[in-house]
Amino acid sequence: MDEIVTQYLPQAFAFIYVINSANAGGVQKDRLEKLLEEVRKVTLEGQGEFSPKCALFVCNKWDQVPEKEIKEVKNHVVMKLTKYWPGLVPKSQIIHMSSKNASTAQNHGIITEEFSALMSGMRSMVLKSIEARLEIHWKWLDYVLSRIIYQAKAFAMNASRDQGKVVEKMALILLRLYVIEKQQTQVMADLHKYVKARVDGAVKKLSEYLQSDDVRVRFTSWTLDDVPQAESSWEVTKSNITKALGSRLREVIEHWEEDNQVFSHARESLLQHFQERYNFVEGQLRNLQGAVTNDDLDLPESDPSTEIFSTAEKIVIGITSPIWFHLP
Repeated sequence: MDEIVTQYLPQAFAFIYVINSANAGGVQKDRLEKLLEEVRKVTLEGQGEFSPKCALFVCNKWDQVPEKEIKEVKNHVVMKLTKYWPGLVPKSQIIHMSSKNASTAQNHGIITEEFSALMSGMRSMVLKSIEARLEIHWKWLDYVLSRIIYQAKAFAMNASRDQGKVVEKMALILLRLYVIEKQQTQVMADLHKYVKARVDGAVKKLSEYLQSDDVRVRFTSWTLDDVPQAESSWEVTKSNITKALGSRLREVIEHWEEDNQVFSHARESLLQHFQERYNFVEGQLRNLQGAVTNDDLDLPESDPSTEIFSTAEKIVIGITSPIWFHLP
C-alpha cells in the first residue's frame, strides 16, 4: 500500500491521513516521516508541489479513547503532527471522530457533528488545494511575462544605443558572470565544509550524551514488559533483542533531541546560511540584469568567490544573452 501511495503522489493535490486514535495516539512515526520524505522528493524533482494546508488528519476510533485520557491524547497527537508536519494548523486540519458512531447515526438519518466537521474539513482542503495549484500556475505565468517584458525592453534600448558601448557593456557583464562561474567550485567546497562542521558538532554532542550515565541506566534497566520473550529458536530471539535495543536507542535519541533541539538548531542554521548565499547571488543577478537596460553597470565591491549560480539561473542567462548582444 505504501508503494502505491508513493507512486500516486505526483498526481495528488491533497490527501487525508487517518489515525488510529485507540493505538497510543495513533501517529505512526516511521510511516508519516516516510510520507513526508516522499512529498519532499516529489517537490524537489519538480513533479508537484504540496502546501501544508492541503492535508487533513482524521483521528478515527475516537469513541475508544477513555474520557479521562481525551485531553492527553489530543495534546499528544497535536505535538507529534506539529513536529512531523511543518505548517500544520491543528484547529482546522485535525478531526476527531468515530466512523462507527457516524455510520450508526447515518442509518437513523442523523448526521453527527463529528462527521459534519469532516465534510467541512474536506471541502476546505479541496478549495485550498485548488487555490494552491492556481497560485503555482499564476506565478509561472507572471515569471514568463516578466521575462518577455525584460527581453523586449533590453532589445529596444540596446537597439537605440551606440553599438560599440553595447558590446563593451556586454563584455563587462559576461566577464562578471565568467568570474562568478570560475569561483563556483570554491564556494561549493566552503558550503560543504560548513555543513560538515555543523553535522560533526551535532554528532559530537549526541555521542557525548550516549556515553553518559543516564543513557547507561536506560540500557541496563528493563521491565518484564520491555524484555522480548524467548522464541522457538535463538535466531528469532536474537532478532527480537536487537529490535528492542534499537527501539530503546531511538527513544533515547528522540527524547534528547526534543529536550535540546541540537539537530533542529543545526538544520535551521544551515538553511539560514544557504538562504543568505542565495539572497546575495540573487541580488547580483538583479544588478547584472538591470545593467542591461540601464546606463550604468554596478559591479559589486565584494569578492565574487562568495557567489554561486543555480542551474535555473544559468539557463535564464543563456536564454536571454542573444537579446543582450542583438546588433541591428
